[in-house]
Amino acid sequence: MNDILGILDNLISVQSDTHDKIKNISDYVCNILDKHNIIYTRIKHTKNQAESIIAGINTNALHDINSGLLLSGHMDTVPGNTEQFLPTRTNDKIFGRGAVDMKYFIAILLALIPEFKKQKFPIILTLTGDEETDVTGIKHICDFMQTNNIHPHMAIVGEPTSMNTIVSHNGYCGYSTTVYGRSAHASQIKNGVNAIYFATELISHLQILAKQYLETGTTINVGRIYGGTQRNTVADTTTFDWEIRYTSDKEHRNIIQSVTEFQNKLMRQTPGLDIKNNIAEEIYALSKNNNSQITNIINTPNITSPIATEAGFFQKYGIDTVVYGAGSIQHAHTTNEHIEIKDIFNYTKTLIDIINTINKNHL
Repeated sequence: MNDILGILDNLISVQSDTHDKIKNISDYVCNILDKHNIIYTRIKHTKNQAESIIAGINTNALHDINSGLLLSGHMDTVPGNTEQFLPTRTNDKIFGRGAVDMKYFIAILLALIPEFKKQKFPIILTLTGDEETDVTGIKHICDFMQTNNIHPHMAIVGEPTSMNTIVSHNGYCGYSTTVYGRSAHASQIKNGVNAIYFATELISHLQILAKQYLETGTTINVGRIYGGTQRNTVADTTTFDWEIRYTSDKEHRNIIQSVTEFQNKLMRQTPGLDIKNNIAEEIYALSKNNNSQITNIINTPNITSPIATEAGFFQKYGIDTVVYGAGSIQHAHTTNEHIEIKDIFNYTKTLIDIINTINKNHL
């Protein structure tokens, strides 16, 4: 068990909050895989400098695998300062960027490799490098599995869930909307089209929709806005970044339809105004599977969550998938991010029990 804490300290110490730094933590992971003679592939991303890893235990090659369990996490973290990448232990808690989201899970996987090798079924490890940003790594992983005929029966994504089993969660779509107007001197506003004004109208429309859908569990948030050049010039461009976390594809479509109709109305009424939407990233929703074997094996309280994870991609690929991990999501992304040591050990013991149950039943 102490190996887990040592590995976790090392993982936290590797700064992994930008795409170009993921290689460093990937190097550390692969060194441990090499020591245990585990086969793996490092997958370079096509849209950024990050990379992801897929490894196979109890299998002779990374292809033609049609059974077993997939265990998945991500190596990247949200941004942090230098001090946050120095692991500290206080009051039986481990503090540091990524401690709970979700380097603890990677530490457990790496420490349990000897235990995994005792089993009679394939165990696939997938570690992505851009879950907190572009979410392209999981797509590369699924493409790799499809190309190489890798179809494990079940999957656990180890995001922090306080050891509850998330059987369904919201989908997520991040947008970047740019409003194009026409610049003019601020004393001649009739000659211009102020992009900031129309961006705020759109944001107000999103706020109305956010209030309308909040009770359904679907959330809409505007996280950033920027544009214009200076105080005495009519702004010709403004961009704002926003997101939808939706409980159903239907609600997502309805929201986008409402936004599109409002945008088209503004453009019809205002010559010289143009509005463009770009999908920055998308995460599939996880839907409850009433016949889920892995849910029955874990046998903990089942919950629905507003968070978005990579689990929906595995489910869409055809794998019986849940989200199940240690620690609280409330401590993720915070200045004092941490996980309790007892939670790490309790989860590890439970994960071993899950593995043994699968092995016993040859699922």
